Amino acid sequence: MLTDLLSAQKILTITFEPDSQRFDYQKNFPDSAQRADYLQKFLAKIQKKGYWQAHLQNVKYSADSLKVSIFLGTLFVWKKIDYSQVESIFLEKIKLATFPKTPVDWEIWETTAKKIVSNAENKGYPFAEVFLDSLLVESKEVSARLRVRKGFFVVWDTLSLQGNLKIKRSFLEKYLQLPPNEPFSQIALQKAEAKLKNLGFARLTKPTQIVFEAQKAKPIFYANQSQSNEIDGILGFMPNELAPQTLLLTGQAQIRLRNLFASAKSLEIEFQQTRPRFQIINASYKHPILLGSPLGVELDFKLLREDTNFVNINRQIRFVYPLGLSKIKFLAGLQNSQTGFTISANTTQLPPNLENRYVFYGLGYEWNNLDDIFLPKNGYQLLVNIQTGNKTIVPLPFLPDTLYQNIQLRSLQTAISLQSNYYKMLSPKKGVFVRLETATLLNENLLLNELYRLGGLQNLRGFNQNFFFASSYLLTNLEYRFFWEQEAYFSVFYDQAFLQTKILQEKSSENPFGVGLGVNFRTKGGVFSLNYALGKSKMQDFSVARSKVHFGFVSRF
Repeated sequence: MLTDLLSAQKILTITFEPDSQRFDYQKNFPDSAQRADYLQKFLAKIQKKGYWQAHLQNVKYSADSLKVSIFLGTLFVWKKIDYSQVESIFLEKIKLATFPKTPVDWEIWETTAKKIVSNAENKGYPFAEVFLDSLLVESKEVSARLRVRKGFFVVWDTLSLQGNLKIKRSFLEKYLQLPPNEPFSQIALQKAEAKLKNLGFARLTKPTQIVFEAQKAKPIFYANQSQSNEIDGILGFMPNELAPQTLLLTGQAQIRLRNLFASAKSLEIEFQQTRPRFQIINASYKHPILLGSPLGVELDFKLLREDTNFVNINRQIRFVYPLGLSKIKFLAGLQNSQTGFTISANTTQLPPNLENRYVFYGLGYEWNNLDDIFLPKNGYQLLVNIQTGNKTIVPLPFLPDTLYQNIQLRSLQTAISLQSNYYKMLSPKKGVFVRLETATLLNENLLLNELYRLGGLQNLRGFNQNFFFASSYLLTNLEYRFFWEQEAYFSVFYDQAFLQTKILQEKSSENPFGVGLGVNFRTKGGVFSLNYALGKSKMQDFSVARSKVHFGFVSRF
């Protein structure tokens, strides 16, 4: 009957018998062939919903329309599904007890069967089959028995690595967590692929292959070594205010070494001195396998010297537990801050910088499905960090004790931060990057020398590095990118920040923003980036005379 409907045109009208039942359907079509195909699939969908007797009747069509009546018939419901002979390990998180008295919806059943098969695949049975037998129909009630044909029980064989990736096999077996003679698991395999990709120095050249032989599964990974080590630096000279008629060496240098000793260890060191009496030294070491366990460890050291005002030293240790695309981090650390405050005869209030000591501990979470570690084009990344601990303000010996009467020298301080990065290619040459970042410090006696720092190429373009102090902030970066090569693009960006600054009893807020243009491209020596930005804040006018040029160069080897 449906083949005769090809002569009808464009419009479809459906009525249902009994008319108490209604289903949404598409009404307009570009031609009769597509309409007829849709009607056939729509009828099959209704039958799968439990109306097994549904069929077309009273078909009427004219030059541009088709009117059809569908007789639904009886709605069949489940009476019972007997799963007593199925092992419980295959039914984890499966709610078969909810099926009785519900319509015999085959789409729901097919979804349930796939979940059972997935359970079997993760318990060592990759060839399991699920089916129903002993089907019995009484009136409008349906009973059936659930069967699982397990197939062979399969365990992992030793893994194989094809390609020029330089990495120790002993490390890889522990890191990917596919130990020989353990039950085969499809989820474990997917997590292993994600972990291998996230190493940063491994480039997967083709999908992982599984060879089944003698009830063993041998995973074969195809990966090559990529240029992942990075070094970048900018050097310059400026007049030295501390020693007239001499020059001060300024600049920034950073080195990132990945896959040290062919075991995925990494080391990063950064140095900045962009103006007199200002220094940043950061060092980070990551050790992904600790004593043969899946637990990793990360060590951080950060030093910030701000003129003669203060010096902050932050030491942190994190224990990292990987979960496929995500990681859970347990952290602890110590931050010390020393000031360069000198006594004044007119000192009647506490300075904004005070010496303090902060011992903290906390939790972190990271989720990452970015398609590339260096230049992501698609994917999402989420970073969450919560830490709390005791802060101790150390009184300066030359200040009167009366100045400290209204503050707590020892108090609980909490820091919460969240960052999300989103990348999306809208077409082969056009993409967007959106970052949302927020953080807050919770304490009644916050000091200037422990606040967050913003400004510069990494977060708020159009301003000098670390130009702003904030106790709480919300930052968003919007960037539109046009690619003319694989690693070359022009960009238009807008950076907006909402800052709150709380220092002891003083509060302030402002909403700086920056706009600009950028270019990023690869040369024979490395990757070059250049950004021109205009920024506006309470302390900086929106003026070409105050514009900033941020540039960087990264060499990979």
